[in-house]
Amino acid sequence: MNTVEFTKEDVKEYLDNAISYWRGSRESYSTYYVDAYQSVRMSLFGELLSKEGEDNARDR
Repeated sequence: MNTVEFTKEDVKEYLDNAISYWRGSRESYSTYYVDAYQSVRMSLFGELLSKEGEDNARDR
């Protein structure tokens, strides 16, 4: 079986980038993606990505 190694930081970075991307989208359904990724982030890390944190996510 193949496995992919990743770190906690990798997962958080992925989620932050996805949230930032969908927040910037003009699609009517983008809020559902933001909510879904935020839910995963809350479950794994106990916190949501704030609007201020979004700027840091884009810089990565």
